[in-house]
Amino acid sequence: MLQSIFGAIALLCAVTFRLWRAVLCIVVPLTLVSIPCNAVMARLGIGLKVATNLFEDHKVTQLMVGRSEKLGGDSLTALSTYFGPAMHITQMTGQSNGQPIHPVLLDCHVPIDMNSFELRYGVIVKKVAGLTDEQNLEIANAYVKEAQRVFYEDVDIWCCKTRIDNPLLCEGDGPLYQMRDGYSWFYLDVVDVRRDVRRARDIRNADSRRRRAAGAASRVRAAVKTGGPTENRGGIETGPVGRQHPPHKARASPVRTRRTERA
Repeated sequence: MLQSIFGAIALLCAVTFRLWRAVLCIVVPLTLVSIPCNAVMARLGIGLKVATNLFEDHKVTQLMVGRSEKLGGDSLTALSTYFGPAMHITQMTGQSNGQPIHPVLLDCHVPIDMNSFELRYGVIVKKVAGLTDEQNLEIANAYVKEAQRVFYEDVDIWCCKTRIDNPLLCEGDGPLYQMRDGYSWFYLDVVDVRRDVRRARDIRNADSRRRRAAGAASRVRAAVKTGGPTENRGGIETGPVGRQHPPHKARASPVRTRRTERA
């Protein structure tokens, strides 16, 4: 696979630059970096072949085909379904130490308040045909122990997270504020959801107004610097003198988790 990719890159470079030195300057460093990186990814089990997502109502289904050395296998297929933000079930197929294995993972994280949530985690492993009960139990216990260790690596990260009410966002970050509101709807009573939907629409409109106001403010600053005329756009009056609004202060608070393990 890498050979075909490098060959295509070399051909494109040769056609574009028509200099063998240019081809060497591009292909050689790329080769020296790609081969060790592929070896490291294979060693750490990072290799990912297929990943796709399907959104349907309040459910999100994710299909992942790859490998996971941490779970003792050469191949791994995971089909995860998120039933809202509080719970997801993952059905996995793969191999562990040469044995086919079919575990099912359950993960529930239910908010208690704005700064903490209750965590439940469970694993069940399907029996392998042809093995005794003792052998199946040994495989299941080993898999569950390793899966729990990998899962709690993420939990340790959650314990150190803090919430920033007004984070600095880039263009590709997506509608973070609307996603936060969407999460809050999931835990409301049904009779209260529509009111929050209306509030979310107002928030989006307010965001649009703030963006228009920010654009007007930038035009004002440009007019002050150049001494040029000001203009009126979108019903917002602009001029050399404007009202300054203090920036929103970011509030950070630690996220606490409470682990609840059940057989």
